[in-house]
This record gives sequence, structure tokens and C-alpha cells, in this order.
Amino acid sequence: MKRKSRRLAVLGSILLLAPGLLRPCTSFVFQKQTKNPPPDERPPLRSAFWLQHLLDTCATVEEVAASERAVRMSETVDHYLAADASGDVAAVEFLEGRAVVHFRSSRNMERRSIDLHKLDFACGQPVGMLDVHAPLRGDISAAFKPYDPEAGVAFTLRFLKESRIAFPEEQIRALLKALESFPCK
Repeated sequence: MKRKSRRLAVLGSILLLAPGLLRPCTSFVFQKQTKNPPPDERPPLRSAFWLQHLLDTCATVEEVAASERAVRMSETVDHYLAADASGDVAAVEFLEGRAVVHFRSSRNMERRSIDLHKLDFACGQPVGMLDVHAPLRGDISAAFKPYDPEAGVAFTLRFLKESRIAFPEEQIRALLKALESFPCK
């Protein structure tokens, strides 16, 4: 007996490439089960404008996932695929009015997902951090740990070393300290 799939891509994919250092790309596919997030304080962007926002402001899959904090998708029936030059890939879906990100990274090929509505982005709440390469699988929404400035420095230094980018540690510390001082609005 054949099982019916709950998700059905009705149209083909369209691939968009954007110029830039990390060459992010996105793809989208029509999905009947898409349900847009309800209106809230974030500015709404229709599908094409949301996609352009990502191409203009995101260089990595991690930044695509974090963009949910700034803007809200409106009027879409699509789900999206984003990939960056490091090999990281994520699918973003809007199911039951919630943004869900499914991803794999170049160092952890397990499929993982983050239900962005399980995270508390309110001002006054601790900032969370997550190593996207950690050996986790499935829904990892609860795996975020409170942000640790020293861990942030260590991560940034490791990333720069692996990318063969020379940057003095004291400048990294100053930059991260400045970013950490931004007020939550």
C-alpha cells in the first residue's frame, strides 16, 4: 500500500544566486501546508521582498535563521532552501504559522531543526548561543545555552583561523564587546 505524503511540492524550484564573499543562495518551492505567521510587531515582508531582504543582509545560513527576529514573512505559500559557501544548508518552512528551520552543517550532517517560536526573543531575556556543528540531531530548540562572551571570542578566533583570516585577538574582543553593548529594542 502506498503512503500519501503530507507535504507535496507542486511546482519546481527556482534557484537565485547573489553576489558576495560567501555567495549565499536560496531556492523556493510551493507548499500547500504553508501557513503564514500571524501579525505582530515585526515588519511584514511578502515572499519576494523577504527573499531579497535575506540576499541583502545575510551571508551565511546562520544569519538566515536569525533573520526571523527582524522581519515577519507574510503572504507566502513557499518554503525555502538557503546554502552558503561553507557548505551549510537550511530549509525554512512556515508551518502552522511558525517559522521552522531545518539544517545540516558541513561538520554535522544530521538533520536538525529549530522551532523559532520555542525561543524567547524578548528584551531582557538572555541571549542564546549554539554551536551549529555540535553532535546534535532532531529538534534542537532547547539546546541553546546562555551567551558566554569568552565562548564568543573562542568561536570567532577559531572561525578566523580556519578561514585563514588574520585578525588580532584584542580587536576581536573589542568588536564583540561593542556588539554585546547594543541595546535590545
